[in-house]
Amino acid sequence: MPLATDIAQRAREIIYDPATWTSTASARDESAAAVSPLSPQATKFCGLGALVRAAHELGYSERWLVDIFGASPLGDLVRSNHLGHAEVLSNLAKLGSEASGSGTTRSGVERNKRQVRSVLSEPPMPSPLDPGNPDVRPPFWRHRYYYLALKIGVLLLAVVLALRLLRIW
Repeated sequence: MPLATDIAQRAREIIYDPATWTSTASARDESAAAVSPLSPQATKFCGLGALVRAAHELGYSERWLVDIFGASPLGDLVRSNHLGHAEVLSNLAKLGSEASGSGTTRSGVERNKRQVRSVLSEPPMPSPLDPGNPDVRPPFWRHRYYYLALKIGVLLLAVVLALRLLRIW
């Protein structure tokens, strides 16, 4: 069975019950707050959010969805959210059966993954929403007072030099 069918079928299972579907965010938690579809707190998903969750459950990143399904069908899925739950389920069924992306088989996606991995060897960027993560803070964060004093000193030096050049002081 092609990879596209597996992912689309799992996405349908995730939102088959209308109580697990939302039309206004990729995913929502129990308190209806918008969360990432990958969040363990996510309980409701839109069509694309369910597809992202399904891909991750099967071991694939969401960045492969365009390669697997194609951009236009994914756009149709996103646009179908405002048409209702049944339309989203219908679009997910179509996605599984009519995948138009170039990597619709597991081996095609695995080959593409290897190619991209060889080009992109750097670790993923941390989330900008996590201020507690030291990788997100600017490099001068630990020495912010020193940095502030240095900045003020440079500004004062620039003012003195400007006044000297203008022969005011």
